[in-house]
Amino acid sequence: MIRRVLATVGVSALLVTSIYAPGGAQDADVAAAGVNWSACPPVAEGQPSLADFECATVKVPLNYNKPAGRKITLGMVKHPATSGTSRGTIFFNPGGPSDQGSVFLPALVDGFGKRIVSNYDLVSWDPRGMGGMSTPVVQCFPSLEKEEKFLAPAPFPPLNKQEMQKWGSLHSTMFTKCGKGDVALLKHVSTADNARDMESMRKALGLKKLSYYGTSYGTFLGATFANMFPKSYEHMVLDGAINPVAWTQAQGRLSTFMRAGSDKASAATLQSFLEICGKKSADKCPFSAGTPKKTVNKFNKLIKAAEKGITTPDGPLTANDIVGITFASLYIVQPVPGFAKFVGWTGLAEYLQQFWELSKGASSTSAALSAKDSYMGAERQSAVVCGESPNPTNRGAYVKQAQKSLKDVGVGGAAWTWIGYCADWPAKAQSPYLGPWDNVGTPIVVVGTTGDPATPYSNAVAASRLLPGARLITVDGYGHTELANPSKCVQQRLADYFLKDKLPKRNAPDCQQNTKPFAG
Repeated sequence: MIRRVLATVGVSALLVTSIYAPGGAQDADVAAAGVNWSACPPVAEGQPSLADFECATVKVPLNYNKPAGRKITLGMVKHPATSGTSRGTIFFNPGGPSDQGSVFLPALVDGFGKRIVSNYDLVSWDPRGMGGMSTPVVQCFPSLEKEEKFLAPAPFPPLNKQEMQKWGSLHSTMFTKCGKGDVALLKHVSTADNARDMESMRKALGLKKLSYYGTSYGTFLGATFANMFPKSYEHMVLDGAINPVAWTQAQGRLSTFMRAGSDKASAATLQSFLEICGKKSADKCPFSAGTPKKTVNKFNKLIKAAEKGITTPDGPLTANDIVGITFASLYIVQPVPGFAKFVGWTGLAEYLQQFWELSKGASSTSAALSAKDSYMGAERQSAVVCGESPNPTNRGAYVKQAQKSLKDVGVGGAAWTWIGYCADWPAKAQSPYLGPWDNVGTPIVVVGTTGDPATPYSNAVAASRLLPGARLITVDGYGHTELANPSKCVQQRLADYFLKDKLPKRNAPDCQQNTKPFAG
């Protein structure tokens, strides 16, 4: 159950190798073919509607160093400018690195603000290997159900040494199975390959330049595109930024997201969630125990009770379940309309209170947090992260860093070691881009939220200093990315940037989110 939830919320200098140079024969083929937009296919149950969108597919090379070789299909989705007159095209990547644009663009389109939605065509795509309307797909089992059955003995996130060892062993076995499949695809799902796809899509759309908005891992993709194709973009926003150096450079035996400090960020956001909840009455935050300290203690007692097992109408509820649900739900302060999977902080408080009542033997009508999704296995993220980002190859290294993280920050950061688990991954990216980061074109705008549970604000600061001429917008608030946790202040500054070429002022006052946690 928890693995399906997490799949929706869904990251010394190294030399660059085999970078694709624009202008090859395949680019001409893609540009000549163009893009034929039409009505979108029906969406899966529970996913946002595509009624106001147009869809298309394009063919690109699997390996850009062999443009005449094997082709793959990318599925694209467009939200036309609502004014009827487009000033340009903004490409959007929601991150993941496995998140599908055909799901997340319709879910988050309102977060761009009326001025941008009115004046720009918004285009996203299902990245290579990541399913949706794109084929082929990175997967190691015939179905998600079979993968979940195989991984069921290893709860996520693992919270003790035995669970950690079991989790690592099963995933290493699964990764070995992946190596018996489409290894050529695994070698060509890197961020640089996605950047090359963006360049192909730009040419296929007949655009002299594109603009770009990336969130989460999509910020690393944006930084990569800006340095590989500095003359191909006009505006670029990196929201919830990843520090490119943390992604590409090893630091001892730490895995990718531990280098970024994501475990500390999640733990800090959980602490804020509980303390803010504790200051509210139970009608505002159902899990409140009356004070911040009492509410923190209540959560800790709930985890202790769940370690012994809590009986629910849907079966046993474990500490791993509660930690996993909490981890995923901290990303969104307010629910995303039309996307029921993102319950927001108030929804999380309601679930925690239901779990609390169940732990005391009370009856409950707790609803399961599962959803019927297409195949969204963990190996899709692994294919990108493990293929290009330095990670330990020894299983024991993950157990040690996870144990240290639990000791240092508690269960709030328990997931991050394992999201970057790469022991026994069978393939390395053939043509990654790993720096340098000083070859950008026009100045980039970086947006960082102070209470981001996934990409710490410090990453946004580092990225803004790394990318020449970049400007930083600071959001005083919570949740992962401003786009999913909107701020009218940020929307105003970004609209001025896109529509007037007006860069945000340096050292401008922080922006506030539209709605504070548990307000209303």
